[in-house]
Amino acid sequence: DKTNNTNEDYLINLVDSPGHIDFSSDVSTATRLCDGALIVVDVLEGLCTQTHAVLYKALKERMRPCLVLNKIDRLILELKLTTTEAFHHLRRIIENVNALAYTLLTSEIRLLNELNTSTISEFDETSPFAMEWNFSPEKGNVIFTSGLDSWGCSINKFANIWSKKLDIN
Repeated sequence: DKTNNTNEDYLINLVDSPGHIDFSSDVSTATRLCDGALIVVDVLEGLCTQTHAVLYKALKERMRPCLVLNKIDRLILELKLTTTEAFHHLRRIIENVNALAYTLLTSEIRLLNELNTSTISEFDETSPFAMEWNFSPEKGNVIFTSGLDSWGCSINKFANIWSKKLDIN
């Protein structure tokens, strides 16, 4: 329905903060300056120690996250995975990120409960904020990319492209 479309302007400032341990102070500074975070995971390496630290800092700063699965082209070109194997590999990574995010989220909720802060009613497992920390391609908070080839898309965008090519509504 095009009647609900609005023209809104957004200002986006990208703050690139390497995930390497030597840059943890840069990550801390960046999370205080931003409203959202692109959590980039190399699909060949999966979750690394610093991914845990970056997710924790982003959660502490109440950032809106988006999971970016990078280098998905290499799953087929280098690892020679079939499409089914690649799908299961990507699904496992998303499950691992969700398990980590849930652990961090419940830990934060327990801490807030112990401190008996006034934000408890706004921040529990069913709050909209907590739901943003559950990553799912269907929700649009997971992006698939290839840094080498400079492309990226969500499942919705990918489906729209192919539905037009195949003339499917």
